[in-house]
Amino acid sequence: MPSPLAGTTVSQATPGFAYGTLIRMANGDEKEIQTIQVGDMVADPDSNPRRVLHVEHGDAFLYSIRENRATRSVRTGEQLGTAHFIASEAQKLVLRTRQMTFVSETKVDRAIRGYIVKWSRLQQDEENRYQFVQQTSTYFNGILHGLPQARTAAEDFKAEKGHDGPFDWEIPIQEYENIQNAIKERTFLSIAPLDIGNHKFREHCRHSGLPVGTHNDAAYLTGLWIGDGTSIHLKIAYNTADEDEVRRIREVCGRLGLFITVLNQCPSEQGSHSGQVSISAEEGHPYGVKKRNPFWRLLVRLGMGMPGAKKVDDFFISEERSVQEHLLCGLLDSDGCKRPPTNQPMRRSAYPMNEAQDDEALGAREEYSKATFVNTNPNISKGVLALARSLGIKTSVHIQDAGVRDGINRATSSTIALLPCSALSNVLSICSIRKKQATPPAIVRHRNIDFRFTTNPATLRESIQSLAERHSPHVQVQPTPQARAYVDGFGTETISAIASAFKTFGQVLAEALPGHSSQMASRFMRGRAVNKDMEDCYKDLILHKLPEEVLEEIHAVTQLDGRGAVARLVLEGGSKCVLANGVIVC
Repeated sequence: MPSPLAGTTVSQATPGFAYGTLIRMANGDEKEIQTIQVGDMVADPDSNPRRVLHVEHGDAFLYSIRENRATRSVRTGEQLGTAHFIASEAQKLVLRTRQMTFVSETKVDRAIRGYIVKWSRLQQDEENRYQFVQQTSTYFNGILHGLPQARTAAEDFKAEKGHDGPFDWEIPIQEYENIQNAIKERTFLSIAPLDIGNHKFREHCRHSGLPVGTHNDAAYLTGLWIGDGTSIHLKIAYNTADEDEVRRIREVCGRLGLFITVLNQCPSEQGSHSGQVSISAEEGHPYGVKKRNPFWRLLVRLGMGMPGAKKVDDFFISEERSVQEHLLCGLLDSDGCKRPPTNQPMRRSAYPMNEAQDDEALGAREEYSKATFVNTNPNISKGVLALARSLGIKTSVHIQDAGVRDGINRATSSTIALLPCSALSNVLSICSIRKKQATPPAIVRHRNIDFRFTTNPATLRESIQSLAERHSPHVQVQPTPQARAYVDGFGTETISAIASAFKTFGQVLAEALPGHSSQMASRFMRGRAVNKDMEDCYKDLILHKLPEEVLEEIHAVTQLDGRGAVARLVLEGGSKCVLANGVIVC
């Protein structure tokens, strides 16, 4: 789980970070935490240097933290864009619990008979360990005392209690399951707007052969291809009225060392605004030849390039901020639409604690633009939703079921509304199509988005998925005897979990086992079917594409029963930092 590292007091160690976590050093470089030695200088969140006084290695239980109330598809009930991450038991959760005090009317046959004051709040117990919710109600009888007097007394009592607003507190992850359900119903984590870039996309670009430093251009072109590209070809559709888009594609491809060809319209397209461009690695190949094309290799490494395989991968939600913005920019250039600022009335929240948020949202509506993204591929829609929220952009979703509309058979589509904010306007400012562009904001704020959640010990599949987010398969690895021993010892469950976590194996498998359907491979990767041929093929892939140190980590995960290898640093000085997933480093 890549993250910035906070300083700590001399007598305390940082919470355990999984092997492979990138730590920012004082000189600007990055090192994996298990390679850091005593005397090294790391940077804290304020970029101050901190000397490493002691290094500890060990293992800790891993926990899966998952959002449990996200946007759902009306048609399938599937959750869209949910937050999910893995953390170690040594870390703490930064929690926010809703507290309210409000007056409600009591009626009999529609006639008001009195008022009730209700409130909920958190308190600490005598041992200062756990928090608990206290709910009380007081009735003010309007028949005995008169309605005006009862109302006044209720309002005075409410002012006396005065517990509106959130209660912020911290708790170790392993203790969260012990608190009352009444607390959990009112408690939230935040998707915080900190850049904890995992640099995985940059690594994919490097292994694909793209020029160093062009990862933002590659992210834009990837988003554009996901939205308007042909699944198995290097062709991108565009509106012929949007000349700026073609110019941008040409400029981006030039920096990537690629060439584009604007294809002629076929007879059925003539007279319309339908156009296509193809992308090739060599000049003079007008039809997007995939051979030796580094951008196509990048798409394959991202698990695409096959029919129905388009998606926005999960790791993008913790990518570098610039990569996230350019990817979303490409997606909006393809299937997005901008709406201008408005001062129309908005529906306000029913909760008093949200009044400040409502005022802020109203100000954003009047200052910034709104955008919508429409797509019929649920894997793309889910990814866009999660990507937007990880940038601090609030969203709403409308699912339109399949059917005949305007005389045309239409597929099920998702319309994602990206609500006005400076983070969205910053993305729109780098769009290529003029009608989708917005003025760049003077200050970009990535706001927290609160969500309800559950915690559970991490499963084998989740632990391996967390490991895969830190490593990319190599082009070719010379297996060692120890690596063979590791792979031979992996059972079917472990092999299917690895196949599912390392997405790029899917394309290789399709080429290695042409007689097996993609549906059969999908069932194997989800652990729902046993297939000896696929298992043997995946073992061979794992052996030749994952280095021994990665296989050693996977072996440790399978042996430690829910534990993962972690490292801790004792640093000079002290400070505290909150990661983007609501976890405290102290």
